[in-house]
Amino acid sequence: MFVDSKLVWELFDQLNASGVRYALIKNINSELPDRLPDGKDIDILVHESSMGLFERSMSAIGFKKITAPLGRDNGWSFANGLNEYTFWEKQNVPCHFYVDVCEKLMCKSLTPGVWIPLDRSVNQFAWGHLEYVQANAEHGWWILSREAVFPYLIARCVFDKHGFPTGYITEIRKNIDLIRNNDVSQRLEKIFFSYTPRLISLLDQGRFADIFSDYITFANY
Repeated sequence: MFVDSKLVWELFDQLNASGVRYALIKNINSELPDRLPDGKDIDILVHESSMGLFERSMSAIGFKKITAPLGRDNGWSFANGLNEYTFWEKQNVPCHFYVDVCEKLMCKSLTPGVWIPLDRSVNQFAWGHLEYVQANAEHGWWILSREAVFPYLIARCVFDKHGFPTGYITEIRKNIDLIRNNDVSQRLEKIFFSYTPRLISLLDQGRFADIFSDYITFANY
């Protein structure tokens, strides 16, 4: 069962009309707007200056803030000045439609139960490079540029998923040319430090299955 695409469009139409500064972080497997599984959340980045406006906009279309599954109430902590993400559920609809909202691009630390933000320069670049996608004649949404989302997807795979799921591999391969972009490489270095050249080499070879184990055994820091 999928979430009704009308509910998806209602969400983005509301954010656009309200002037919220936001970006859809990712759309793995092109699930939006028509194939979002019932119970799976949408990840949205909302600028801290727009958070109040965002919350009022969500309430206006029937969303309610609920306990974050991986938040403080469930034993998680947020390091390096990172605010807890918020989790929203659409009320009074015949499906489970969730929205996961953060102010910064972030990932899990390898220390269990801890969220950390990506480097400030990575987040600043993301906000400076948003793109508007006109999905059809009536609807659209703001997204991160491919140069901004590429390092984030890799970080999520390594730190959150401890591997590279098929959908993520597809998205990374679509943009694999970016490993030869010096600016993108520098942003990867802000996340992976001296491991970055080896990471780029493994990505270039398509050795996705080897990256996590290779990373956690890397000793040349």
